[in-house]
Amino acid sequence: MKRRAGRQPSYVWNKQQFDNIDPRSTDTVLGLFEASHMAFELTRDPGPGGEPSLAEMTVKAIQMLSRNERGFLLIVEAGRMDHAHHANNGRRALDEVLALEDAVLAATQLAPAADTLTLVTADHSHVFTLGGAPPRGNPVFGTDSSPDVNGIPYTTLLYGNGPGYVGERNRSSVRNTSGADYRQEAAVPLKYETHGGEDVPVYAVGPWSHLFSGTFEQSYVAHAISFAACIGPRKPLCMARQKAERVVTNNAPRQDAALLLLAATLVSLSV
Repeated sequence: MKRRAGRQPSYVWNKQQFDNIDPRSTDTVLGLFEASHMAFELTRDPGPGGEPSLAEMTVKAIQMLSRNERGFLLIVEAGRMDHAHHANNGRRALDEVLALEDAVLAATQLAPAADTLTLVTADHSHVFTLGGAPPRGNPVFGTDSSPDVNGIPYTTLLYGNGPGYVGERNRSSVRNTSGADYRQEAAVPLKYETHGGEDVPVYAVGPWSHLFSGTFEQSYVAHAISFAACIGPRKPLCMARQKAERVVTNNAPRQDAALLLLAATLVSLSV
């Protein structure tokens, strides 16, 4: 890590070192907890030699960045749900959604709602389906209450394609369906499951959240963030808006902070 005058960097590779980071005095952190991807939350080692959770990393980042009086932009990605879907592993994929939820809750509790824009979204969907007619209370990782036309049970969760394809269906393909390593069945055999084509939601709360209503192209999100935060290509438009506010109110324009949390990606920003 490049050390600059007056800056205090830190490098960590396990949870104990991460926990020991003082956000009040540390300016930059590089954390490399694995040789490749970090562990799935379902099998993550939370001990001193393991890894911090997504929520813990989000909190630490906000604590550090909040020292900047001008605000900050933080991007946090919950990317392992994508890897689990590509493997037709619904249990791990949905568990990663819960890890993301923990991060969102932690961030919204830490960042002031009055000047924080929070976004939750994704960059694509997957060919992941929830079907059948299971009764209320039936385990989401379980089987439907009625079998297929050949009398073989099938899981409520299925995939359109991927490595979970089994050819001719048999009962052995629906055993231990709630296990961490169980692959939901897929209709088309592929080495890896593909992305889907549905629109994905963008949830927003806080200042300028009204910009994220309706249906729009994915590229619009970046432009709306740019305007709300007064950074990037839409900064001139934002500055013009602030100038107009100054004329109308005869006061200094309010600087909005924004925390953006993106579903497969979490973003935080403030200016």
